[in-house]
Amino acid sequence: MSTKLLIAKAWKKNGHSKYTPIKESNFEPIGDGKGSDLAIHLKNEIKMYEEKHSVAQKELEILHHALEATQTDNSRLHQESEFVTANVNQWIKQQKLANENLAEKIREQNHLLSLITTERDHFQKMEETLTTEIFKLRNESQLKKSENDRLKASNAEQESLIEKLRKQLELQVIEQTSLLEEKLSASEDMHARLKANMKSIHFLSQKLNELRHENGFLRKQLEDEKLRSQQFGLHRELQ
Repeated sequence: MSTKLLIAKAWKKNGHSKYTPIKESNFEPIGDGKGSDLAIHLKNEIKMYEEKHSVAQKELEILHHALEATQTDNSRLHQESEFVTANVNQWIKQQKLANENLAEKIREQNHLLSLITTERDHFQKMEETLTTEIFKLRNESQLKKSENDRLKASNAEQESLIEKLRKQLELQVIEQTSLLEEKLSASEDMHARLKANMKSIHFLSQKLNELRHENGFLRKQLEDEKLRSQQFGLHRELQ
């Protein structure tokens, strides 16, 4: 093999893409001793290039293994990232569902609270109405008591009857007050009893009016009797 061919192969083996041959005219004719030294030198240089190529090849393999390990780590990290992302997305969905359920419960509780508030306002208005009615009845009772006191002076029997009616009326007021305190737990029953009490009060009021009418009639009879007595006494005096 010629010297130029050995140099070209060594040059190409070590990664060089182009080799420019040396013209033979540049070499002087040498003897056998000089040619042997040059061959040995070229062999040593080729061996050195081969060793460098081997080292470069090993470094390339190391880099290749490192690249594969990096790719494996990247793949593992990508899978872990996808797993974490999937878990996060699942957690977000669960939290969203939990928030939706909580929002629905809050809406239901708000609706229930609105109903309770409306019912409370209704009972408060009913209580105010009943309180006003009781106050009115108490005022009427006081007026009736005053009227009864005036009737007492003219008729003892009527006084006893009016006192009895007054006590009954006070009892009705007490019962109405008790019903008012229990209205939240038994509103329907209270309404029925209050209605019955109102009827009783109305009945007693009618009776009281009748007694007033009767008392007025008796007073008129008494005044007529007194007038007749006076006229009779005057007539006797004139005789």
